[in-house]
Amino acid sequence: MNAAARISGALVFLLAASLAAFAVVRAMPGDPAETILVAQGLAPTPEQVAALRAAHGLDAPVWRQYVAWLARVAQGDLGTSLRSGEPVLHGLLARLPVSLT
Repeated sequence: MNAAARISGALVFLLAASLAAFAVVRAMPGDPAETILVAQGLAPTPEQVAALRAAHGLDAPVWRQYVAWLARVAQGDLGTSLRSGEPVLHGLLARLPVSLT
């Protein structure tokens, strides 16, 4: 098997894995906008939920949300933790040494 075939196979696998990860998160019950507002200690109103959906693109079609998410992940932007408010990538990198040992 040549290098080009292996690279293309790896890219297809990564794309399928990213699609599966996105689909699992989207299949979870509940509204992501409501979850974010509740995590911030708010009792969300319909107006707040609608504004948050619009601000984060959650009102766009699912395929457009996936493309936008994939573009951000490809740039290293894994989002912001709902629990700590810090970038997810920073949290992963801080815990990486312990995971590697």
